[in-house]
Amino acid sequence: MHTSTEIGDDLTSTRKARNCTYRLINIHFSDKFVGEFASIGDAGTRTELDAGIASNNRGFWLKIQGAFTRKHGLFDKIQFPEDVHLSTMSPPVNPGENVQLYGWKKFRSLWRDVNHLYKEVLFNYTHHIH
Repeated sequence: MHTSTEIGDDLTSTRKARNCTYRLINIHFSDKFVGEFASIGDAGTRTELDAGIASNNRGFWLKIQGAFTRKHGLFDKIQFPEDVHLSTMSPPVNPGENVQLYGWKKFRSLWRDVNHLYKEVLFNYTHHIH
């Protein structure tokens, strides 16, 4: 049986660096994680159920947690450097710097925040088209 410390539940840094959100997006949409990311909300596998990590997609978030602090070329840089908004930010966004270590619950929470903002912008855009 795993304790919460062994599987990362107790890593509860509440300080969010701006770069972390961009790094999380890079990881989610990477070739390595995009398939599992698209399956968030699906029923857990037998293996996940047996390991006790099926609820809240904890198995997925633990993998994200493991990838988050590792150096990786695609995770460490902005994927669309030509984006006008991103290229004019000061200081510049750099997903490879100031990476915080969070528990899996914080990663899930960060994603919920990003997803909420996306839905809000999408709603406003689709309801203001003439």
